[in-house]
Amino acid sequence: MAQRAPDGGITSWDALKDAVQLNAGVYLTRMDVLRDLKQAGRLGNHVREDISRTLASNGMGHLPDKLPAYQEELVLIYGLGGPIGDLVRAVLHPSKEGAEALRNLNPNGAASKLKRIGELLDEIGAIIDD
Repeated sequence: MAQRAPDGGITSWDALKDAVQLNAGVYLTRMDVLRDLKQAGRLGNHVREDISRTLASNGMGHLPDKLPAYQEELVLIYGLGGPIGDLVRAVLHPSKEGAEALRNLNPNGAASKLKRIGELLDEIGAIIDD
């Protein structure tokens, strides 16, 4: 089982992955937590790149795309391959499939489709009543 600090903090990469899964595929943390997991002293370029690679190798991605250099900065960790990961990929790496996925998330598009379905059901009901 994943280790957690007494205060509920994250003390291992597995615990971070568990936290992502337990929070619907998204977990907000600070850069100092990621730095401590990497057992690094400073958040230099190489450390941040290594953190990014370690996250990816554990099935996690992060936003912002370039990890911040300051320990107080917040980072959104998400699961790769799930709905959140697919959404992030659609936004950051435009493609035909990504555009379609984003269109499917459009609440106005869904609302208009549901409205049209309701209208059709009303028409069917009127025909049946006649």
